[in-house]
Amino acid sequence: SIAQFSNCLTEYTCLKCLCVCTGFVPEYWPQCETSELFRLGSIEETFGPVISSRAPEFMKVWQVMPMDEHVFWMSMFAAMVAPFGGFFASGFKRAFKIKDFGDSIPGHGGITDRMDCQIMMGMFVYTYINSRVFKTIVGDVDPEAVVRLFEDLTDDQKIRIYSTLGRALTRRGLLSQ
Repeated sequence: SIAQFSNCLTEYTCLKCLCVCTGFVPEYWPQCETSELFRLGSIEETFGPVISSRAPEFMKVWQVMPMDEHVFWMSMFAAMVAPFGGFFASGFKRAFKIKDFGDSIPGHGGITDRMDCQIMMGMFVYTYINSRVFKTIVGDVDPEAVVRLFEDLTDDQKIRIYSTLGRALTRRGLLSQ
Protein backbone atom coordinates (compact mmCIF):
# COMPACT_ATOMS: atom_id res chain seq x y z
CA SER A 1 0.00 0.00 0.00
CA ILE A 2 0.99 3.67 -0.24
CA ALA A 3 1.51 3.95 3.54
CA GLN A 4 3.94 1.02 3.53
CA PHE A 5 5.85 2.54 0.60
CA SER A 6 5.96 5.89 2.43
CA ASN A 7 7.23 4.23 5.62
CA CYS A 8 9.90 2.42 3.59
CA LEU A 9 11.13 5.68 2.01
CA THR A 10 11.32 7.48 5.36
CA GLU A 11 13.89 4.96 6.57
CA TYR A 12 16.52 6.71 4.42
CA THR A 13 18.10 9.81 5.97
CA CYS A 14 18.71 11.38 2.56
CA LEU A 15 14.91 11.62 2.13
CA LYS A 16 14.04 12.98 5.57
CA CYS A 17 16.95 15.26 6.56
CA LEU A 18 17.36 18.80 5.36
CA CYS A 19 20.32 18.72 2.99
CA VAL A 20 22.75 21.59 2.63
CA CYS A 21 23.47 21.92 -1.08
CA THR A 22 25.58 24.35 -3.02
CA GLY A 23 25.05 23.88 -6.71
CA PHE A 24 24.13 20.34 -7.67
CA VAL A 25 26.33 18.48 -5.17
CA PRO A 26 25.30 18.01 -1.52
CA GLU A 27 27.95 19.29 0.87
CA TYR A 28 27.55 16.27 3.10
CA TRP A 29 25.51 13.11 3.38
CA PRO A 30 22.77 14.26 5.71
CA GLN A 31 22.59 12.84 9.20
CA CYS A 32 19.93 14.10 11.53
CA GLU A 33 17.73 13.25 14.43
CA THR A 34 14.39 12.05 13.12
CA SER A 35 11.99 14.97 12.79
CA GLU A 36 8.56 14.86 14.40
CA LEU A 37 7.16 14.68 10.86
CA PHE A 38 8.51 11.13 10.50
CA ARG A 39 7.72 9.63 13.92
CA LEU A 40 4.98 7.04 14.06
CA GLY A 41 2.03 7.64 16.34
CA SER A 42 -1.65 6.81 16.68
CA ILE A 43 -4.33 8.37 14.48
CA GLU A 44 -5.45 10.51 17.44
CA GLU A 45 -1.90 11.80 18.12
CA THR A 46 -1.37 12.64 14.46
CA PHE A 47 -4.73 13.95 13.27
CA GLY A 48 -6.25 15.03 16.59
CA PRO A 49 -9.38 13.90 18.44
CA VAL A 50 -11.90 15.43 16.01
CA ILE A 51 -10.77 13.45 12.97
CA SER A 52 -9.88 10.30 14.92
CA SER A 53 -13.36 10.18 16.46
CA ARG A 54 -14.83 10.02 12.95
CA ALA A 55 -12.43 7.30 11.77
CA PRO A 56 -13.71 3.72 11.52
CA GLU A 57 -12.67 1.42 14.37
CA PHE A 58 -10.23 -0.58 12.24
CA MET A 59 -8.29 2.63 11.42
CA LYS A 60 -7.90 3.69 15.06
CA VAL A 61 -5.13 1.14 15.59
CA TRP A 62 -3.06 2.31 12.61
CA GLN A 63 0.32 3.89 13.24
CA VAL A 64 0.79 6.99 11.07
CA MET A 65 3.21 9.90 10.81
CA PRO A 66 2.38 13.61 10.86
CA MET A 67 3.72 13.61 7.29
CA ASP A 68 0.72 11.44 6.40
CA GLU A 69 -1.59 14.34 7.26
CA HIS A 70 0.18 16.46 4.63
CA VAL A 71 -0.08 13.63 2.13
CA PHE A 72 -3.80 13.35 2.91
CA TRP A 73 -4.51 17.03 2.22
CA MET A 74 -2.45 17.07 -0.97
CA SER A 75 -4.20 13.96 -2.27
CA MET A 76 -7.62 15.44 -1.42
CA PHE A 77 -6.74 18.55 -3.41
CA ALA A 78 -5.43 16.42 -6.30
CA ALA A 79 -8.62 14.36 -6.37
CA MET A 80 -11.22 17.10 -5.88
CA VAL A 81 -9.86 20.46 -7.01
CA ALA A 82 -6.95 20.01 -9.43
CA PRO A 83 -9.10 18.44 -12.18
CA PHE A 84 -10.88 21.79 -12.42
CA GLY A 85 -7.59 23.27 -13.66
CA GLY A 86 -8.94 22.63 -17.14
CA PHE A 87 -11.82 25.03 -16.49
CA PHE A 88 -9.39 27.63 -15.17
CA ALA A 89 -7.11 27.27 -18.19
CA SER A 90 -10.13 27.39 -20.52
CA GLY A 91 -11.25 30.68 -19.00
CA PHE A 92 -7.71 32.02 -19.18
CA LYS A 93 -7.42 31.10 -22.87
CA ARG A 94 -10.86 32.53 -23.65
CA ALA A 95 -9.96 35.83 -21.92
CA PHE A 96 -6.87 36.19 -24.10
CA LYS A 97 -8.55 34.79 -27.23
CA ILE A 98 -6.10 31.90 -27.50
CA LYS A 99 -7.37 28.75 -29.25
CA ASP A 100 -4.93 26.53 -27.40
CA PHE A 101 -1.58 26.93 -25.70
CA GLY A 102 0.03 25.65 -28.90
CA ASP A 103 -0.13 29.26 -30.14
CA SER A 104 2.07 30.42 -27.28
CA ILE A 105 4.39 27.39 -27.31
CA PRO A 106 4.46 26.18 -30.93
CA GLY A 107 4.04 22.45 -31.39
CA HIS A 108 2.99 21.78 -27.79
CA GLY A 109 -0.73 22.63 -27.76
CA GLY A 110 -1.84 19.06 -27.08
CA ILE A 111 0.69 18.53 -24.29
CA THR A 112 0.28 21.85 -22.48
CA ASP A 113 -3.49 21.69 -22.76
CA ARG A 114 -3.27 18.47 -20.77
CA MET A 115 -1.03 20.02 -18.10
CA ASP A 116 -3.79 22.14 -16.55
CA CYS A 117 -4.22 19.79 -13.59
CA GLN A 118 -0.47 19.68 -12.94
CA ILE A 119 -0.28 23.48 -12.97
CA MET A 120 -3.03 23.72 -10.34
CA MET A 121 -1.42 20.95 -8.28
CA GLY A 122 2.01 22.59 -8.50
CA MET A 123 0.66 25.91 -7.21
CA PHE A 124 -1.14 24.17 -4.36
CA VAL A 125 1.86 22.04 -3.32
CA TYR A 126 4.19 25.07 -3.38
CA THR A 127 1.79 27.11 -1.24
CA TYR A 128 1.01 24.22 1.10
CA ILE A 129 4.66 23.31 1.70
CA ASN A 130 5.68 26.90 2.35
CA SER A 131 2.74 27.66 4.64
CA ARG A 132 2.27 24.36 6.50
CA VAL A 133 5.21 21.96 6.21
CA PHE A 134 8.12 24.38 6.56
CA LYS A 135 6.43 26.00 9.56
CA THR A 136 6.27 22.54 11.15
CA ILE A 137 9.95 21.66 10.64
CA VAL A 138 11.57 25.04 11.23
CA GLY A 139 12.50 23.95 14.75
CA ASP A 140 14.51 21.05 13.30
CA VAL A 141 17.05 23.21 11.44
CA ASP A 142 20.58 22.04 12.11
CA PRO A 143 22.69 24.99 13.38
CA GLU A 144 25.82 23.38 11.94
CA ALA A 145 24.21 23.33 8.50
CA VAL A 146 23.43 27.04 8.84
CA VAL A 147 27.06 27.74 9.74
CA ARG A 148 28.25 25.75 6.71
CA LEU A 149 26.01 27.90 4.48
CA PHE A 150 27.25 31.05 6.26
CA GLU A 151 30.86 30.11 5.50
CA ASP A 152 30.12 30.11 1.75
CA LEU A 153 28.99 33.76 1.80
CA THR A 154 31.12 36.74 0.83
CA ASP A 155 32.58 38.90 3.60
CA ASP A 156 30.06 41.69 2.90
CA GLN A 157 27.14 39.25 3.20
CA LYS A 158 28.54 37.87 6.46
CA ILE A 159 28.83 41.39 7.94
CA ARG A 160 25.22 42.22 6.92
CA ILE A 161 23.93 39.02 8.54
CA TYR A 162 26.01 39.65 11.68
CA SER A 163 24.59 43.20 11.98
CA THR A 164 21.02 42.07 11.34
CA LEU A 165 21.27 39.24 13.90
CA GLY A 166 22.83 41.62 16.43
CA ARG A 167 19.94 44.08 16.07
CA ALA A 168 17.33 41.30 16.30
CA LEU A 169 18.92 39.75 19.41
CA THR A 170 19.28 43.19 21.06
CA ARG A 171 15.58 43.95 20.40
CA ARG A 172 14.62 40.70 22.08
CA GLY A 173 16.84 41.44 25.05
CA LEU A 174 19.18 38.52 24.44
CA LEU A 175 22.19 40.82 23.89
CA SER A 176 23.04 44.00 25.73
CA GLN A 177 23.94 47.13 23.80
